[in-house]
Amino acid sequence: MDPVSKITVRFNNGEDKTLFEFYPDEISFSETEFIGLTESEALKLRFEKDENPHLFIYSLIS
Repeated sequence: MDPVSKITVRFNNGEDKTLFEFYPDEISFSETEFIGLTESEALKLRFEKDENPHLFIYSLIS
C-alpha cells in the first residue's frame, strides 16, 4: 500500500487541524494553494482535484 500524505493547516486563530489525507501518486498540493482559503474552500479544492485531476498542474511538495 502506498503511503498516505496529510494536509495540516494553521488557521488565523492559531488552531492547527488536519483537513484530509490523500495518496500523492494520485493528486498533489502545494502550500501556496491553501493560503487564504477557508476550511470549506480547502476541502472543495481537494474534491475538485480528486474528481478532475487532469484540470490541474501537478507540483511536488518539498
